[in-house]
Amino acid sequence: MKRPNAAAIEAEIGALDECKKYVPRFTAFGDNYHEAIDAGVSALADRLTVDQAYEIAGDGEPSNEDQAKIEAAEWLAGERKQSPSSDWDSYKPANVSA
Repeated sequence: MKRPNAAAIEAEIGALDECKKYVPRFTAFGDNYHEAIDAGVSALADRLTVDQAYEIAGDGEPSNEDQAKIEAAEWLAGERKQSPSSDWDSYKPANVSA
């Protein structure tokens, strides 16, 4: 897999921002999905490496925000095919035809 170019990264940041229009803010357990989306945007904007993302997450079970940063960094490195915004596709409303 190849790494995304600057235009693809900027497009992905925009796509993640769009996700907040249809992804609920909180899970049933009170986790904040929008903070996880923002963490992914931050990782892309800062061009985090995978090592940096894991370092930020620290030891133990990563939080939703840490996981979003790790997945964004993996996408940036070309190690992950699925874009960060596509992780939220299950929340997209069904297309309604007129």
